[in-house]
Amino acid sequence: MGRPPKVSVDLIAEALAKTGGLLGVTAQLLKCERRTIERYLVRYSGLRKIRDDAKEHALDDAEWALIKAAKRGDPWAVQWFLRYQGKRRGYQEATRDAAGQTLRVDVVYSDELLRPTANSTTVRALPAGHDAVEIVEADVRQLEEEAP
Repeated sequence: MGRPPKVSVDLIAEALAKTGGLLGVTAQLLKCERRTIERYLVRYSGLRKIRDDAKEHALDDAEWALIKAAKRGDPWAVQWFLRYQGKRRGYQEATRDAAGQTLRVDVVYSDELLRPTANSTTVRALPAGHDAVEIVEADVRQLEEEAP
């Protein structure tokens, strides 16, 4: 067995940006141990900033996808958005009656309302016989193919 491939601040920075700041996926992409990435983050504050920025960008992307789904009227997205983003307007899981007693309101959609349409976002189950690690590894291989 030979030495593991060398990593550098520049390579780690590029990989962190590509992977949304996820350390495990970054390590897989660079074919090194997660602990190596963690040590570099401790040593180089610039890498911590790149990781934090990448996570913020990933969060922005997820929020944008949610907003687009809510604007399309996807019931799950509208419900989620109102539940978590609409609290200041009175949308919340629990509300109080005139006597101040907490009332629980459960919103349930029928299968018909939740059926995906051509314009809706779909959530897929993992393919039979696969697990999340295999899916991440496939994503890493795709990132490797896209790398210069």
